[in-house]
Amino acid sequence: MRQVPQGQKTYALIGSGRLAFHMTHYLKSKGFAVYNWSRSGDPDFNTLQKEKNQTQDDLLDILADKTSHILLAISDDAIQTYVDRFSGDHSVIHFSGSYHCANSIGIHPLMTFGKDLYTDSFYEAIPFVIDQPVTLNDILPGLNNPLYQVKPEQKALYHCLCSMSGNFSQMLFRGVFEKFSKDLNLPLEVLRPYLQKSLDNSFADVANYLTGPLIRNDQTTIFNHK
Repeated sequence: MRQVPQGQKTYALIGSGRLAFHMTHYLKSKGFAVYNWSRSGDPDFNTLQKEKNQTQDDLLDILADKTSHILLAISDDAIQTYVDRFSGDHSVIHFSGSYHCANSIGIHPLMTFGKDLYTDSFYEAIPFVIDQPVTLNDILPGLNNPLYQVKPEQKALYHCLCSMSGNFSQMLFRGVFEKFSKDLNLPLEVLRPYLQKSLDNSFADVANYLTGPLIRNDQTTIFNHK
């Protein structure tokens, strides 16, 4: 029998990756009642620990009885299993940027997450992108993050662009960092102001993003870069 008090929102967060790590911290910092569960049994991501003869699924059932909302910070190919399991009795919310299913809400934090926690003000500024016409107050009351909506059929494109902009730039940066360090013996920090200002200028003037020999059409310099 479910034990959730009438009208009270409580959350079971499923997952054990960086997204689960960061979202748990952010939600708890905002006063949310969050219970964690992961199939791995990792104590860092499990509010309850197994007693004799209990399985991990038993613990999940116990948490589900205590909660009104199920939050899924898991891989896309596992989402539907948990949606099918809980959507009848719970509001199910997943954090995937690309996956969509009709009986759950997809809300994607448009951010990359590292191994260390961020500041409270940083979390509060993260944009969320949602795939249904609901408000944050409907599902995560108390959060005031910027909220944007994309159509379900646009999610694959949206997530592809997010992945390209984040990963392709990182691969380029890593190649440059290696050359600066190994070939030029220059510290990586010397690049930070240049790269940061390049990004700032791209947002300030999206139509004129090229600089240096490319914008000048300086063929001699471009040839020497080969």
